Amino acid sequence: MLGTLIEKLLTAWKRPRWRRALIIAALSDALGFGLVLFPPLQWLLDAVTAGLLFAVLGFRW
Repeated sequence: MLGTLIEKLLTAWKRPRWRRALIIAALSDALGFGLVLFPPLQWLLDAVTAGLLFAVLGFRW
């Protein structure tokens, strides 16, 4: 199971669009960890992340 997960991540990393999406998601998670005590800022971060991911991935998931 772990091998399959790693294989899929490596496959996604090879595509520039998915690479950008993974970086955006990782940065969002890192910033979100620091905003745990401030829910409105966390909601704003989630909305910005959703917008960026939509801009990068569009309807082509």
